Parts: sequence; structure tokens; C-alpha cells
Amino acid sequence: YLVLHPRVSTIPYNSKASLRNLRLSINERTATHLTLDFYNGKEPLRAGRRLYNKTYSYVVSSPELNIEVKGPQGTIFNTIRGPLIASDGIWELTFRLTNATMYGLGELPLCSGTEKVIYSHNNDFSSIPLIFARYNGSYHGLLLDTPAPTEIMVRAENEIIVRSLTGTGLKFNLFV
Repeated sequence: YLVLHPRVSTIPYNSKASLRNLRLSINERTATHLTLDFYNGKEPLRAGRRLYNKTYSYVVSSPELNIEVKGPQGTIFNTIRGPLIASDGIWELTFRLTNATMYGLGELPLCSGTEKVIYSHNNDFSSIPLIFARYNGSYHGLLLDTPAPTEIMVRAENEIIVRSLTGTGLKFNLFV
């Protein structure tokens, strides 16, 4: 796990002050599956496990948070030093999966300007929070793990913004 501190402590949504301590836990679940778990630093530690034989590698850099995950085909997830907003009730993260085609969220294909709101009702989702991305002739996927109302936006150059009305953080499952 890694403890993160905001570079600039702000109030991004008028009434929700930024959290002062965040944690990032990376769990290497299988040789082709890892999870990225961003959560409040006041919560109990979520230590992830490490594997020796896997098809991906990753680098976490700071002080401007950047997470880059590489698979056999190249970079498959990158937070592109974009903003991470974490407050009590609203979390937002920007990242890129590919510079090529993406599919998912009930849209074929995903393109700049796509916006989707997903939510859970009686343990059923309004849309499957799954994105497939094509890169160098191969596919990889990202599954967003949240029951909270969440807005997913695709912007220029395939930047994806995930904004969630959650107090618990954001969790991504990445499949190589």
C-alpha cells in the first residue's frame, strides 16, 4: 500500500473538503488480474498480495500521482498525472486505457463525448461497469467496482473520468 497526501487541499464541490490522507492498495490477484483500490487513509489497511509470475508490471510515481500499468502489448492503464479528487462523499479519477478503440458501458464503441451514469438498485446495475480497450492488436479490460452512483465520461484522446458519489473510495479491476 501507499499513503498519499494532497498537493493542494481544496474544497472541489463547495461543501466537501479534500481528504488529507489517502491510501492506494494494489492487489495482484492472478497473473492477468490486478486491483487498484483508492481509499480513505483513516480506514483499516488493505494490504494487497504480490505475485512473482505475472503478465503485467506497474510503476507508481509521486509527488504528482501517476500509476502506469504495462502488459505484454504496452501501457494498458495510465492515470496520466491527471487529477485525483477525494472528499467525504465525492471521488474522481482521470485515466487512459488506450489510444485506440474502446467498448463497454452499453455503448459500441465508446468515443469522445460518451457519458454514462451507473448505479445499483436491489443489487442490480443500470449498466455493466466494464470497459474493453484494444491496444496493439490485443484487448484488456477494466471493471469498476462500486455500488455508488457513478458518472463515467470519455473525453478527447480517450481520457476517462470516473466521478462517484461515494465515501469509501474507488476500486478498479484491471484484466490484462
